[in-house]
Amino acid sequence: MRAPLLTVALVLSLLLNLGLLGGAVFGHFAAEEDRPDPEAHIARVAEQLALTPEETEGLRDFRQRTIEGLARQQTDGTPARTELIEMLDDEVYDTTRVQEILNGRGRERNAFWAEVGTDLHGWAADLTPDQRVQLVEMAKEENFFRHLFASAE
Repeated sequence: MRAPLLTVALVLSLLLNLGLLGGAVFGHFAAEEDRPDPEAHIARVAEQLALTPEETEGLRDFRQRTIEGLARQQTDGTPARTELIEMLDDEVYDTTRVQEILNGRGRERNAFWAEVGTDLHGWAADLTPDQRVQLVEMAKEENFFRHLFASAE
């Protein structure tokens, strides 16, 4: 009686392990295919909007400035993170100070994205009215900016 139960348990275990392995392999390859390609995205935008080479290069420049700004944001955030961590050693948790630190980081982030918006608006100002309408519709796509600002690997 024990042998058939043990055999069933081993078969079920084998099937479960194969399923987990298959899911992991599929997830790995699916993630590879889903990786945004910013250059392909820019090419698609340029084609759909019939951008000139100069306008396309302007979009590339906008993307690069934004990527550089995001990198600065990440490195500039370190002092706030360090201060928050060091507060763990304080006798009393200073909620007000934590809020000040987080609100300051939020203001900096908001100011950065406002500048990005200004930069994008400046680039779009040279487009025709029809191109701007098309750009707005494209930008409404859920992953438009995620694809534009993805890291090129």
